[in-house]
Amino acid sequence: MGTSDDLIRAKELLEEKEQQLQDRERQYLESAEELIAQKEELTSAIEALVSKNNALTDALTSLQQRNEELDQVLYRASHDFRTPVSSLKGLLELLSRDLMTDTQRSIYQHMDAKVQQMESMLASLQSLSDAAFRKLSITSFSAGEVYGQVLQEMKSHRRFSQSTIALEGEQETLRTDMGLMHIVLAALCSNALAYGGPEGTRVQVLFSAGIPMRLVVSDNGKAIPEEVAAKMFDMFYRGTERSSGAGLGLYIVKTAVSRLGGRVTYHRASDWNQFIVEIPKSDSLEPPTVFTNNI
Repeated sequence: MGTSDDLIRAKELLEEKEQQLQDRERQYLESAEELIAQKEELTSAIEALVSKNNALTDALTSLQQRNEELDQVLYRASHDFRTPVSSLKGLLELLSRDLMTDTQRSIYQHMDAKVQQMESMLASLQSLSDAAFRKLSITSFSAGEVYGQVLQEMKSHRRFSQSTIALEGEQETLRTDMGLMHIVLAALCSNALAYGGPEGTRVQVLFSAGIPMRLVVSDNGKAIPEEVAAKMFDMFYRGTERSSGAGLGLYIVKTAVSRLGGRVTYHRASDWNQFIVEIPKSDSLEPPTVFTNNI
């Protein structure tokens, strides 16, 4: 009797083990099928990523080509047009030496103003080309050095004689691209002179070589309305009828500061307009250049 019971239990145990093996085999098969499905999904995802990567590579190549073409357009426009503009300027200089009727004098003044406007446009295009495409070179220089260069340039501005430009932080040692910093400071000072106080513009320039490096250019002009401030860094935007420029000045500032990995912001503080530039410390600033506009 005992032997028969043992056989029954052994048979039941064997059947139980066989069932467990069958269950495990079924689980393994389900897991294998799931792994195969996951592998197919992963393969499909990899193929999609490769396709997107190829598309991005093509897009970057196309953008680089566009950048080079735009650089050439800006370079040719800012240089090739200088010759005819200089010729017109020379002819106007000759005309100014002759006696003119009131009508001729009026025409002369109008033409002279247009030539100056063309010169300003060409200078802006050159600055934009430099801000967007010039190769970066990180060096150390004093704030007073770049300020002195810009101040010399500002002497030709029509409102310089009725303006004052003061510098704080002259002894600060800056480490960034001096050429781009020159472009930024010149554009901000020119903008301040153009829109400063009606009875004389006061401009304050402050350099701080901390981390981040800061440049603050303040002027005593009227407060900039919010709707203008929101767009004034856009290409070709002119927020007032007083503007006779091309609307590139602050766009050039934004472009140059972006090349340096920084940012530029506007604030109104104590009856002063303040443009604050912050640039991170770096010895190897060379972010990818992608030239964009708003047209």
